[in-house]
Amino acid sequence: MNITHVGVYAGGGKVIDASYSKGKVVYRNLFDSNKQMLYGETTYFIIREDFMLITKAILQRKRSEFNTQNCVIEGIELMDGDEFEEFSNNLLEDRDFIIERKEEMYRDSEGQIHVLLALDTEGGDGILIDSQGHDYARYTAFMPNIKPYIEQQISIVAGQIIKEAAENSSNGSWAIFFDEIEENHGLIVKENNGIGTMLLDELHRREEIAEIEIEDECFDMTLYLDYCINLDDEKQGQNMKM
Repeated sequence: MNITHVGVYAGGGKVIDASYSKGKVVYRNLFDSNKQMLYGETTYFIIREDFMLITKAILQRKRSEFNTQNCVIEGIELMDGDEFEEFSNNLLEDRDFIIERKEEMYRDSEGQIHVLLALDTEGGDGILIDSQGHDYARYTAFMPNIKPYIEQQISIVAGQIIKEAAENSSNGSWAIFFDEIEENHGLIVKENNGIGTMLLDELHRREEIAEIEIEDECFDMTLYLDYCINLDDEKQGQNMKM
């Protein structure tokens, strides 16, 4: 048996392993979001012995059906474990983040409910919130283990943004506006809505990105020239000398 790579599965679709390209130990998705392949051709993962299929749920007696509704996450309130526990134990208290973002919670013409998500960044659970104009979480839904799903969707969008930049930038520079991200990728991004923070962090981690910052309603980024496939003649010459 020829073992070429070893990692430790950390749960939630994440793995801890040594990245050859980054030269350090990293915490990342077990599966590549675009190719759905395991990292490494012959890769073995050490599974924690205490790993079990455990989740949290609110069980209701004798339900004949679930009447679910489509919910659009307009923003994410990022909380650490203690903050999330305090919030989840006091749902009827007024909250500044709800007061400041009331207009983001509404029902649209298609019947979809636009909500906020309080996300436990440590434990991975979340709570959907529709305040219906109030200062507290008037309507809520518990969402167990939602963080990996959110991270996967953001990772997919980050990959699509980088692919577009690498294929179209002639000099390594690229900017994409938040309204373009929403229109082309279905992700509602604002500088301070949590989603923008998570997407920026994901783009920061990508090896293709040399620099990235938030400008006026957009991400302004610079790619390493090795990843750009349509460089102009001047940049191609500079890249060959490097």
